[in-house]
Amino acid sequence: DHINYVLMFPFSDVDHINYALIFPCSDVDHINYAIMFPCSDVDHINYALMFPCSYVDHINALMCPCSDVDHINYALIFPCSDVDHINALMFPCSDVDHINYALLFPCSDVDQITYALMFPCSYVDHINALMFPCSDVDHINYALMFPCSDVDHINYALMFPCSNVDHITYALMFPCSYVDHINYALMFPCSDVDHINYALMFPCSDVDHIKYALM
Repeated sequence: DHINYVLMFPFSDVDHINYALIFPCSDVDHINYAIMFPCSDVDHINYALMFPCSYVDHINALMCPCSDVDHINYALIFPCSDVDHINALMFPCSDVDHINYALLFPCSDVDQITYALMFPCSYVDHINALMFPCSDVDHINYALMFPCSDVDHINYALMFPCSNVDHITYALMFPCSYVDHINYALMFPCSDVDHINYALMFPCSDVDHIKYALM
């Protein structure tokens, strides 16, 4: 077998011949794998040979330069079928936050992952705009208009259909603790500015005066 293997290569191909001879001849997969790389690419060949040959995806981590040990190691911590997570390697490995964020979502949720990666990772609340289906672009955009710490206003804005811009805008004019005033204002068509302003002149608990004023 070894003799026949040697004879498969041009005799000048000393490296391939030597490589073929370091394995049991029955280890056809490893031999074939080793032969896929230029013989000078000793690092890639050695890496490929660390795994059972059935680990095709792990061996494919070899698409990275061998010096890129971090990317290779990252790829190897996931099941090989988890191709999308392995693809989190599109980022520099030092960008651990973005990689970790990408990995928080089911890999099939490509839109959410893509959205998350548009922001600096410190924008945790903005990334939380991802609580909405990605197709809900209006709500996502609304959430992103406010400082992330202004969770109440963001939540308030998101209670309304985004097309109801006037009501949303009105609600956002008040401190969020003014829940009663906000709710009152929203009972009227937004064009009814006079009634809204009138209602807001009274403590909200003064329902009778408000109702009277509005007659």
